[in-house]
Amino acid sequence: MSNALAGNTGPVNPIHGNKLKTLGRWSIRLLLAMVLIVVLLISLFLVINWKDETLSGQAQALSQERPVQVADAQNGFYILKMIDAPADTDVFKAGLEKVNVERALYLKNRGAYQAPAQNVTPPKVVKFSWDQKSCQRTANCVQDTLTHRSEVSEQMKSNQLLLQRYELMQKTGDFEERLLPTFTAEFPSYGLLLKAMEMQTAQAVFDIADGKLEAGLQTLESNNRYARSVLKNSYSLVSKMVMLTGLRKQVRAVSELATLYPVLNSQYPARLKQLVSPMSEAERSLSAAFSNEALFGMRFNEDLRNSNQSAEVVDAAEVPWPVYSLLKYSYQSNATNNLLAQYWGILINAAKQPLLDIPAVEKQLAELERQRLGTGIFSFHHYAYNPAGKMLVQIGIPSYYSAYIEKSIDAEGYLRLVALQLDILEKKIPVADIPDYVTNTGKAYRNPYDDTAMTWDAGKRQLQFVGHEKATSNPDGGKMSVIPMS
Repeated sequence: MSNALAGNTGPVNPIHGNKLKTLGRWSIRLLLAMVLIVVLLISLFLVINWKDETLSGQAQALSQERPVQVADAQNGFYILKMIDAPADTDVFKAGLEKVNVERALYLKNRGAYQAPAQNVTPPKVVKFSWDQKSCQRTANCVQDTLTHRSEVSEQMKSNQLLLQRYELMQKTGDFEERLLPTFTAEFPSYGLLLKAMEMQTAQAVFDIADGKLEAGLQTLESNNRYARSVLKNSYSLVSKMVMLTGLRKQVRAVSELATLYPVLNSQYPARLKQLVSPMSEAERSLSAAFSNEALFGMRFNEDLRNSNQSAEVVDAAEVPWPVYSLLKYSYQSNATNNLLAQYWGILINAAKQPLLDIPAVEKQLAELERQRLGTGIFSFHHYAYNPAGKMLVQIGIPSYYSAYIEKSIDAEGYLRLVALQLDILEKKIPVADIPDYVTNTGKAYRNPYDDTAMTWDAGKRQLQFVGHEKATSNPDGGKMSVIPMS
């Protein structure tokens, strides 16, 4: 039986056995080689990422908070912090205390900071909703406000507390933002501030319509002065954009009042022109706002490892091990901030220029991107060093930066257009002479983008300025700003 079975299996081919042994040995060698390559690559990766860079001078400058310039007693920002608090609240005191408490909590644990929950119940009032949206469909917003005077007046009565707090802000004399350099900080309600400014503008319109020219002008001047103070000393993109809209709405009211009530321009030409005077460099430029955005990003990058480590200790389930490990071995905060500073430096410099040269900025950003990645086979370390940080930088740089700058330049263009209107009205330029006058007017009344003359449409009897911002973000509802001259 055993011989029969042995006969069934047949003789063993020694060559076949040797091939199997050889294949097995090569498989083991290949596996060991692959393991060795992986170990070498990991080791090389760890060596490349072993040391962080020294923080550059540019990054050090951008990582510093803005120095305080306005004394607390004169700063209306604290009132804005509590502008929607109950009626019996000392809003200045409560706002100051709130800012101090938030900063103390932030300094205690920057990486894990979250804005404290609200402990107050907002007042039950009807918020002022006459936001001039209907003005986008009317030739004269002031006339539209007067047409709906009873409705607007009722809303103003329902929101006297909001208006009183804005007037209290004006009485403090100045304004300066006190923002924590973190994305998780509470942001004050600039929307309510804009509503209060609109109510004050409406009150000025009512006074002038009732023949109280001096009272109406004083209200417009107070409103204009404080709007510019907020615009000057705000250094967040949100507040800058809101206040540019607010200033444009006020200037539009001045323009339309001058058309409806010629007595204003004949008796108070200098005061009207002051209301539409060009923005100062601090009011116009977004360099401070861009610097603040850079600061927010840098503080986030500095605290990223600590915040992830803290979160992992509190609840390990919320931070998977690979996430923390990736940051631990592939992220360098100084190198990340150095690169972030270079990107923001280009945008900050662009915001300081009188005009925005988009092709030049894009060329600088593309060149920086090329340097960031490196070229050629010998630049592999560019890819391997700080990959997590490079991804964060790409996320942290807005691709729509130009829209912010263009909104600021468009606002300046609108101011110039209204100033030109007032100049024509004051000098009583005949309609037939307006085209030549517009063509030959000085720099103060020309297009801020290319220094060309504003447009005069003889058929429609309109002064026109075509801006660059999106029509949806223009408070007049379109790229073209139009001023009827009759």
